Amino acid sequence: MDKMLILVGYKYSKITDHLGSSIKTENGKAKIEYSVGNVENKTGRRLLDAYHLLDENFMLLYGDNYWPIEYSQMTAQFADSGKKVQTTVFSNFDGTGEYGLENNIEVTSSGVVKRYDKSRKSDGLNGVDIGYFLLSKSSFNSNIEGNISFEEDILPSLVAVGEVGAYVTDEQYYYITDAKSLKSYEDYASKTGLKPDLLGH
Repeated sequence: MDKMLILVGYKYSKITDHLGSSIKTENGKAKIEYSVGNVENKTGRRLLDAYHLLDENFMLLYGDNYWPIEYSQMTAQFADSGKKVQTTVFSNFDGTGEYGLENNIEVTSSGVVKRYDKSRKSDGLNGVDIGYFLLSKSSFNSNIEGNISFEEDILPSLVAVGEVGAYVTDEQYYYITDAKSLKSYEDYASKTGLKPDLLGH
């Protein structure tokens, strides 16, 4: 990784002041850029407003999940698949996902996303989308208007035409939605020696 683009809104100066313009990496430093949007902007709108800053292929991450990225395997599968989008799916066999035993995505045996259901009510759902995407910039129309959601507006349309592949993992992910889940992540970080605040200036 040689650069990072952070989509910010609410109290964005707290983030920009803390992180500055670079981040420490195993290979040195990576440049940090920011795209500042309105507080009420949804994920799709933020992504579209930052379109001119995106590489042709890029990784999209949400800020409230942690998963130890299997980068080499993910990118190799993405390149081989020919799909425009690849999401990361937690298998959730034991119900340790964010919604217990409830899932929000259906993946076929060939690794294609057949259905994405944020309501988690459909039959056949067999995993949890954890928000670690690999995308081609050409996968969505940069001229879409309105305050749209990536999950609710852009992603389902790509699923409908078979353009979303799935990287399925059994490796536990951690989510921060309340005090209990935050404590679970902190315990994991302490146990594994993970230091989440390695961001340098």
